[in-house]
Amino acid sequence: MFFIVLLAAFVALIAYLATARWRPRLRIAIPAAVFLILTGTVTAVLIDIGYKPFPGAVTAGVATTTSSRRAAALPAWIAALIEQQPSRSRLVIEEVVYDGRRAFLVMPPDRGFDTGNEHVLHSEDGRIICEFGGFVGQVTAGACDIQGIKYVRTVFGRTTS
Repeated sequence: MFFIVLLAAFVALIAYLATARWRPRLRIAIPAAVFLILTGTVTAVLIDIGYKPFPGAVTAGVATTTSSRRAAALPAWIAALIEQQPSRSRLVIEEVVYDGRRAFLVMPPDRGFDTGNEHVLHSEDGRIICEFGGFVGQVTAGACDIQGIKYVRTVFGRTTS
């Protein structure tokens, strides 16, 4: 998102400076804008991997709050669910952040594609927060904001490339 905003600012800057009156200054503006875009991209990548410039630094983004949680052990109910699965199970479990807290998105293999309840969002303690799915992503049980679910990693099942 940050990169898109920065890119839009760059395009707006170029459009503004491309007028005949400002054309001589364009030679300075383009390298400056490229530098800002690259700096912003590098910063976004560093934030994504949980980099903190100094001890105790607070950086923006969900990834920094979840990077320490990635190393945390899985809850017992998730470990038990994984252990029960046969070798070719189609179960998928993703660790996510929902409402600022660690949660798990479970996609059970016994539910059909696009049925409306193929995704089950669980709290860290195993409580079902909501079920959702279908073509339009409707919440069919419980209450949750689907847009508020932030992917952290795939814990079990298929991995995306």
